[in-house]
Amino acid sequence: MKNALIALMALITVGSFGYMALTPSTLVRDSEHVKFNTQDFKTEPINAAENEELSQTNRSVASALGDKELFAMKQNNLYGFIDKSGQYMIEPTYSEISENFSEGLARVKIGNTYGYILETGEIAIRSKFIDASQKFSEGLAYARVQHLYGYINKEGSVVIDFKYDKALDFSQGLAPVKINGKWGFIDKKNKMVINNRFNEARSFSEDLASVKIANKWGYINKSGDVVIEPQFGQGGNFLKNLALVKVGDEWAFIDRAGNYINSDTYKAAMEYTEDLAPVSNGKQWGYIDRSGKAVIKATYDYAGDFSEGLAAVRVHNKWGYIDKAGKMVIQPQFNIAEHFSEGFAVVQITDKKGYIDKTGKYFIAPKYSDAKAFSGGVAQVDLGNRIGYIDRNGKYIVEPEI
Repeated sequence: MKNALIALMALITVGSFGYMALTPSTLVRDSEHVKFNTQDFKTEPINAAENEELSQTNRSVASALGDKELFAMKQNNLYGFIDKSGQYMIEPTYSEISENFSEGLARVKIGNTYGYILETGEIAIRSKFIDASQKFSEGLAYARVQHLYGYINKEGSVVIDFKYDKALDFSQGLAPVKINGKWGFIDKKNKMVINNRFNEARSFSEDLASVKIANKWGYINKSGDVVIEPQFGQGGNFLKNLALVKVGDEWAFIDRAGNYINSDTYKAAMEYTEDLAPVSNGKQWGYIDRSGKAVIKATYDYAGDFSEGLAAVRVHNKWGYIDKAGKMVIQPQFNIAEHFSEGFAVVQITDKKGYIDKTGKYFIAPKYSDAKAFSGGVAQVDLGNRIGYIDRNGKYIVEPEI
């Protein structure tokens, strides 16, 4: 079953914005995590008796799920799950839910603490952590009790004791952890395989991890050897052998040897999507390919990521869409234009949002005060603080309600 419960990212955590909201500071994300108030919690895994008591309500609906694809839904500031017909499968219970299921589990929040549920809706790990990873990765998730972090498995058992000041997800068998003021990397047996000597660190990607020494970022391999000397103001993850880095006040792309892919630096840049990256000379935006060649000339006020073959660009305060040849296939006419998802894109005229297809034809003319991208054939729409859900035919599966 294809992730029987697929939560809609846009419906849960992502606010409405146009590409104009993107700035260089958003391009490489900070490795720090949100802090929560400390409380006392039990750390033992949920037992069978607790599981039966806590999931009694959800069990009654779990048997009816079958192969139905479910979607996260918000009602009265609580989240639950509906199917494509709009029927509740899991009543709104949680104050927060993760974007989707990972390794069969999704993070949920009840009150001020986090736990995890199964794809059937049953509670797998009782809500008791002040902070917890949004997703399980390689069978483990970090969690916080009081002021320290450790790791739990999918049964909720503590497999790495709560002893770290910070912790990040496992990737390629290793996880960055902070202890005694410095970051290092542990394996799944809690062995510090790369000594804690870094000011900051990020998870491994394509066998390299960005680390901060003093006030500069560089890269190490899985043996802990520095393979690209610390020299950057920021260092992004390697994706398909390229990484976005900050050089002084500008941005550039490097390969795995630390070489720049071209001689250019940019006032702003975004990571590659569909093998093209938006870059700015400080005045206008264009696109480069993976060799660093400028393939779409910098002629746009702003430029967004490519998605489904099209990218939103802004010209003279209006947004339209170009294809990968740089041809304007949908003329600039929108106040806001978002990326395409499942064949449709959210656009805004004056203060109302609607949906267009890839020809620029309105699928739903602007009438919503807010609208989210389609995911799994369902999208959230807002009619003046009344939230509803539509299918790909534009039909309400859940009528707008406060």
